[in-house]
Amino acid sequence: MISITRILNIENHEERKIFLLLALGFFIGVFNVTFLVQASSSFLNLFNEKQDLPKAIIYSGLLGVFLAWGFSFIQNRTSYFKLSFSIFLFILSISLGLRFGFEYSELERQLTFLSFVLIGPLNALTMLVFWGTVGRLFSIKQTKKIIGSIDSGQLNGSNFIVEF
Repeated sequence: MISITRILNIENHEERKIFLLLALGFFIGVFNVTFLVQASSSFLNLFNEKQDLPKAIIYSGLLGVFLAWGFSFIQNRTSYFKLSFSIFLFILSISLGLRFGFEYSELERQLTFLSFVLIGPLNALTMLVFWGTVGRLFSIKQTKKIIGSIDSGQLNGSNFIVEF
């Protein structure tokens, strides 16, 4: 019987790190696809593609650049653990805020627009945290060897939601 460690070409000392990163990648993929589908479908149901989509994409790009710059700025001034944990709390608070906003407020159009604008920036933040974590856990040589195995967790998480 072929073990998963042989299929993924993982050495024994890398096993735990790889499986944790596969799990992290899976859950990031699930989050990104779920958020993408919800925000995109809601946006397209409520807004005009020709008028509102270009504005939303421009706002999304500007916000993405600003958040990536902020990530880079803070990364040089604090520990990576604090930064990644803060990003997790930031994304969690945005997700919960949107969820409760849709449930308890009358701002459906504004929240839908905001959700759509946040697709790219939140995806970028999750990828920055994910690949930053990979870079801190493995050497460049190890990363090159296992990169396909690790990234497959995100792909599988995305596919799991799409097929579900």
